[in-house]
Amino acid sequence: MTSTHLSKSDAEKTKVHLTIASKVCKKQLLVEELNRKLADQDARIGRLQNRLWNMGDWLVSLGYHFEEAGRILKREAGGRKGDEGKQAATGKKRKKTHST
Repeated sequence: MTSTHLSKSDAEKTKVHLTIASKVCKKQLLVEELNRKLADQDARIGRLQNRLWNMGDWLVSLGYHFEEAGRILKREAGGRKGDEGKQAATGKKRKKTHST
């Protein structure tokens, strides 16, 4: 005759196994959730890096425009003409190298 009831020790073992399995499932769900959050964060970082690269490119382009504008302004000003050019550029008068 076979018994359908578990012995007390078998019931305790089954209870322990079910508890362990439940904890493992909870840990797996937690790991999956953390992996999703990490993937989302990684995607956000990627978008931010892309924006920063674009901003850097824009700043370099802006620098080139300023450089060109400086050249144009110098050309329109006619370069240095005596002391006025030096004084305008640096705020100091040009030193005379020889007396006339």
